Amino acid sequence: MTGMNEFISRAAERFTSNLSKFSMREFEESIVGKSGNPWINSSRSREEGASSVVISLSLTLAFVFSMQSWREASSELSLMGQSTGDADILAALYFLIAAFTYWVTISSVVKLTWLKSTSTAILGVTTAWIIFVVSTFLIHWSLIEADWVVVWANRDLLMMGQLMKEQMTQSPGSHVCINEANCYGINQNFRLWWSLYLTFGILGAAYGTSGESPAKFLVPFLIIMGIVALLADNPTEVSYNTDTVLVKLFIATLWALIPYYLTYRYSKNNDDYKVNRLRSYLAISAVVTFFFAILIMDPPQFVKSGAEAAGGVPAESFRDEIIAGERSPTLLDKIAGNGVEASQWGGPLREPNNSHRGVRNWFRYRGRISLW
Repeated sequence: MTGMNEFISRAAERFTSNLSKFSMREFEESIVGKSGNPWINSSRSREEGASSVVISLSLTLAFVFSMQSWREASSELSLMGQSTGDADILAALYFLIAAFTYWVTISSVVKLTWLKSTSTAILGVTTAWIIFVVSTFLIHWSLIEADWVVVWANRDLLMMGQLMKEQMTQSPGSHVCINEANCYGINQNFRLWWSLYLTFGILGAAYGTSGESPAKFLVPFLIIMGIVALLADNPTEVSYNTDTVLVKLFIATLWALIPYYLTYRYSKNNDDYKVNRLRSYLAISAVVTFFFAILIMDPPQFVKSGAEAAGGVPAESFRDEIIAGERSPTLLDKIAGNGVEASQWGGPLREPNNSHRGVRNWFRYRGRISLW
């Protein structure tokens, strides 16, 4: 408790110190430039009076603008049959943005800053209005126009993309596929989870070699994973089995924490040259993981052939039996079958798209050479 009190007192002292150093005049000059109005510059009282007038006028105009925007937003929400609570938030945000924009503009006009600091004044006013236009558009869109129910219902698209979600929701056993006689999908999510496990392992191990305090890694990592778990476990508009996803997120978390602990202990108990050698191994492992993710998401023919040699049968070849519920594809069956095209990858797997095409072309080229 004593440590917490000391932390709060230090934070309060730091805030008070920074607040005492703040100068409104310096802040204004850094945005719109120095005053070029000789009448205002002739005395301190005139300068302070002009600043007060500018602030008052800016707040008044901002209030008028925000109230007008509130009425329009309330009318739009009422026509859509929605609560007008978002209009209050919109008006408050509009007021803050408009007050700043009007203050910058009126300050430059009244104090003639463009005469003394032309470039600073033009840049400041232009930037303020760009922020105003972009911010008001985004606020209005997010609070009034956007249908967040649809966005929230499709949050899993962020990770898996459209095709993987379709295959997941339309596979036999999915609670989303209402008519079991038409459940045509083949769940391909294992491809994403395998890549995610290896990626988490590499990231955890790599951070363990940094030698930094465990709290710098564990606290933000566990907070982020906790937030992801809460989002994934939310039952509203969910198209997947939340229990299964939570278990796999827990496994992914362990895949990061265990390698982190092992490499952290190794780094603390060994010389630098051994730690550097471990880092080089991890770098190689990262490259291997990158290629593994590409190969498992959309396997080239030699991977499919290997799965068939091990006893797998392409899942697509007995799709009718899957739909009828007579047969369930094994893991080898799925690997022997078609993967997910790179154009259909979602979230973090979008970036390797072009690299994936190059890798596949390379394997095809090697295959043609081997035929000769």
